[in-house]
Amino acid sequence: MQRREFLRLGASIAGSWATTQLAQALPPVIPIIDTHIHMFDTRRPGGVPWPATTDTALYKPALPERYARIAGPLGVVGAIVVEASPLVSDNDWVLSLAANHPILVGMVGDLIPATPSYQKDLERLHVNPLFLGIRYGNLWDRDLAVDAKKPGFLPGLKMLAEQGLVLDSESRSPSHSRHRRRGRPSSRTEDSDRSSAQCPGAFGSSSPR
Repeated sequence: MQRREFLRLGASIAGSWATTQLAQALPPVIPIIDTHIHMFDTRRPGGVPWPATTDTALYKPALPERYARIAGPLGVVGAIVVEASPLVSDNDWVLSLAANHPILVGMVGDLIPATPSYQKDLERLHVNPLFLGIRYGNLWDRDLAVDAKKPGFLPGLKMLAEQGLVLDSESRSPSHSRHRRRGRPSSRTEDSDRSSAQCPGAFGSSSPR
């Protein structure tokens, strides 16, 4: 089934969700696409890069079935996964999830422009129409302002544009990211993120460290 057909089907399915007690308590809604969620399986061998094992709010399997169960009654018919791992192989893992779960209608991956494998990985992932682009910013000890000056980095971003793909940039300061990895809030933004993480509907929406 084509994704566009799925979304049309989702609109009709949304009506059936109105039979749940939660939906009955809410005003009528239009079908919703959630544009930023994270997927990870904390049970896998070796664990996951994020979230941390100490994060009791988020450290549990975040998989399509659980997401659909939480978000479906609220009128969500599709979601775009934003990669929460610096491992190239996890891009493929998310796409494999999407192949078997139509509620995942796209993904924004994680690749590092200017690395030797970047172009090959980008071309390989772009074969899948659900691959929408990459996220790059001040995460995983990266510094966008510094990295942008490296040879090959900007041409790597140009490849995205030439292929009609997107760049999702995480723009917090590098020092803020380091504070968060060490478990030390450095601003009110940290408190806001932590509050969001406590909400079941957030489903891993607090940004990876």
